[in-house]
Amino acid sequence: MNEKVEKAKVESEKKGKKIRKHFKNNKVVYLVGLGCTTLGALSTLAVVSSPLVSNRLIQVLTYKSSQTLEVWIEALGDPGNVIQDMTSGIIYASQGQAARELGLNPADISRHLAGHNDAVKGHIFTKLGKAMVAE
Repeated sequence: MNEKVEKAKVESEKKGKKIRKHFKNNKVVYLVGLGCTTLGALSTLAVVSSPLVSNRLIQVLTYKSSQTLEVWIEALGDPGNVIQDMTSGIIYASQGQAARELGLNPADISRHLAGHNDAVKGHIFTKLGKAMVAE
């Protein structure tokens, strides 16, 4: 048992020395990176808080559009629910399509949309509505 502990201590000391040596050899690189990051943050703060920059310009630079997307998919029978995977933003024509493409159980997605589960294997879905049937 003591042999294993000693071996672990030696390995830990070797790793520590290796890390310290790395930082010592690359100290200039890390300091330049820190300096550039600090300079960038201070410059951004100075520009944003400057009286020369209007609030309108900041509003234009940070604009997020609100676009709507209509999806028309031809379906046989009941077209199902159009759902969106909120974790990736991908929109699926039906719960079945989402289940097939993500390798999930369709029943788990249905239970999730009904509010019984918080997520399905890391995916959070929302129902966008019924798909329209093409005439």
